[in-house]
Amino acid sequence: MVTPPIPPAEDANNALNPDSLKGVPITAFPKWVKCPACDLIAPLDIGVFALKEDPYHPDKTRFVHSNCDKVTGGPPPVLPVRFVRSCNNGHLDDFPWRDFVCGRNSGCNGALRLYEFGVSAQADDIVVKCGTCQKSSPMTVAFSEAGKALIGKCRGKHPHLGIQEKCDEESKSMLAGASVAARHCAFGPGARWQLSLPVDHVGGLSLIFRALAGGGALLAGGTTTGETHRSLVATQLRRLLDGDETPDLQCLLLGGGPIVAPLRQAALEAGLPLVVSYGLTETGAMVTASAPDDPPELLTHPHYAGRLLVPGTVAVSDDGIVQIKGPMLCQAMADDDGVPRSPTLTDGWLSTGDLGRLEGDRLFVTGRRDNVMISGGEKLAAEELEAALLALDGVLEAVVVPVDDVEFGQRPGAFLRWAAGQERSLEEIRRELEDRLASWKMPMALWPLPDHVGFKPDRAALTRLANPR
Repeated sequence: MVTPPIPPAEDANNALNPDSLKGVPITAFPKWVKCPACDLIAPLDIGVFALKEDPYHPDKTRFVHSNCDKVTGGPPPVLPVRFVRSCNNGHLDDFPWRDFVCGRNSGCNGALRLYEFGVSAQADDIVVKCGTCQKSSPMTVAFSEAGKALIGKCRGKHPHLGIQEKCDEESKSMLAGASVAARHCAFGPGARWQLSLPVDHVGGLSLIFRALAGGGALLAGGTTTGETHRSLVATQLRRLLDGDETPDLQCLLLGGGPIVAPLRQAALEAGLPLVVSYGLTETGAMVTASAPDDPPELLTHPHYAGRLLVPGTVAVSDDGIVQIKGPMLCQAMADDDGVPRSPTLTDGWLSTGDLGRLEGDRLFVTGRRDNVMISGGEKLAAEELEAALLALDGVLEAVVVPVDDVEFGQRPGAFLRWAAGQERSLEEIRRELEDRLASWKMPMALWPLPDHVGFKPDRAALTRLANPR
């Protein structure tokens, strides 16, 4: 494959020029990028950085800093800066770096450098300095009230569409949480992450953000050539382990829900480099992930969700609910009517509805508050029974739902997907669970799990199915 020809700008829309019908139109965003060797930041359109094309390997085409004085080998590839500005109407724009550091209408054109002093990749550890006027500013200012005046009004831009609209919203600083994830997983130039999750869900969409933030490449269409990273949910991991081949990966990121202990153990025994994580749609990326030095007994703990990627951004309330805060939180969510609304926060914290606990900087997620049923006055988390069922031979998938009961209020029922020829009766399953669960936690009914779209069954629909009116 070779780089497709790009027609001159004046012929780009000329239907009579055959070259105008070739290639895929793209735009660079953000336009400001950083040299990782000398910390210089500048926009791509002023000639500081050069496009290094590889006609035989288009995926290796990238911008480089040819005049960097901090390297002795080839010119280092530059990376997108991960700070941009946005508004509640969904517009995106480059961050006003010159105004932010040197002052609005200062006339200064000195070289700007972005220095990172810590390991969190967050605003607390970042300072931007001008080499000419010697002014500097910490990035924390961008997220403060004082920073609003520097950022200014929204300009109504959709850079990926090439259009601009009228907008009266205030612009806000936005930090791509994906940059923290990219750094944690060592996803940079030369690495390739398989696009293994649907992009209409946050797990797949965050891979795109992660590639933009870290500089790695994505593999689409099922190809695995040169693959170094992959994201999987529990169902996909089980299918991978049941297959004949084990991929040679640098990172296998697990998330999207509970991963039971036997499945984690089997993955480690297969030599897979597990990274367990926890995140949610409202953060657009993971907020915790396991570390390379986590011992196997911790990685195989069914509730372990990793360490805080940014200190102080995860907490657990007095009633055991996991809470999130920080710049990775979304600014708005669109309801079914399409109207954006700010998320509901309490003192800056978003309640996730997940049950968990913190041990130092390690997060353990035990289930969903919504999945706790009351049976005979006792609380039972659906995830506890699901984990016990998934530990039995032949059970591939389990979903536990509450079933209305006159005497106990609610009793647990289970939808199961079996391995071929492994189906067993309710009585047999209850006998196998006797040494694992109290009698009141036993399922009172079993049903075959219907086929479902995607990687997660619809728990609400299954609850209705188990409770016909």
